[in-house]
Amino acid sequence: MEGLYIEEQDKRDLELERYNLALERILEIPNESISPEPFRIFFHKMADFVGQMEQTWRLVESGELRKLSLAQLQEHNAALYEDILPEHYEKSYGNPDYAVDCLGESMGQMLSFLYSELRAMIPAAYEQNRFAMVIRMELLLEVYQAFVCAEQEQAENVESAEIPEAETIRQILYWYVSDYYEPESVDRIAQLVCADRNFAKDIIMQSNLSDLRYLYYFGEYITDNELETARHLLEMP
Repeated sequence: MEGLYIEEQDKRDLELERYNLALERILEIPNESISPEPFRIFFHKMADFVGQMEQTWRLVESGELRKLSLAQLQEHNAALYEDILPEHYEKSYGNPDYAVDCLGESMGQMLSFLYSELRAMIPAAYEQNRFAMVIRMELLLEVYQAFVCAEQEQAENVESAEIPEAETIRQILYWYVSDYYEPESVDRIAQLVCADRNFAKDIIMQSNLSDLRYLYYFGEYITDNELETARHLLEMP
């Protein structure tokens, strides 16, 4: 048992090291400039989003999230999801049509997929799942580095492309899916069937349900519908 504990601790330490290294590099991206401009805007926005996820992680980890007022929780929840709400979706990278318009047919589709993967960091931050966070941060860095290398090669050789070949990005995404989708699927199933994997249950069982702030501890987007449903349930015997 002691050996198992040490192995698990080593795994956590490695994940933390990977996380810190990736975060440090990502937070440098907004201070850098790659071209063409549409890709620079995309990567700067993705880096800002990761910074937002880091802040959310710390908010949950420290317990400060549960000290926020209902209004503050609503503001934070809206900030996490505003980019894909109906009023903003037409100009969101989560909208494949918009991504293609901005970034081109092949790159637009693939970078829209990258964007969607990064948004999975929201529940990961609330569940304190560092593994889910770090693999997506490393994916962002690998794709970004491909663009950096392409620009450097273009500066040295005018015949080189200014952006990487679509196949280069496709291969990065392919191996990400190949390496991590099965472990994450197993983890999601474990959350459903293992008694000790009770993130949502703990919130329900340990919260005062008359205090609607608990709805914002899951990391999901909360609308008036969820609020009214929770109020209705309070009126039932």
